[in-house]
Amino acid sequence: MDAKNNLRLSDEEINVIKMVIKNYDPNARVFIFGSRTDLNKKGGDIDITGSI
Repeated sequence: MDAKNNLRLSDEEINVIKMVIKNYDPNARVFIFGSRTDLNKKGGDIDITGSI
C-alpha cells in the first residue's frame, strides 16, 4: 500500500507537503501522524512533524 492509501491524501496534497518542507531543508524527513493514519476515519486535519 502506498502513502496515498495509508494517509487518505491525494497525490497533489502529498507533493505540496513535500515541496514546502523541502524548500526549508532538502534533507528533512517528514512524518504524518494522528487520525490520517487510521483508514477507518474520514477527513481530519494533517498532523505533521519533521526531523531536520
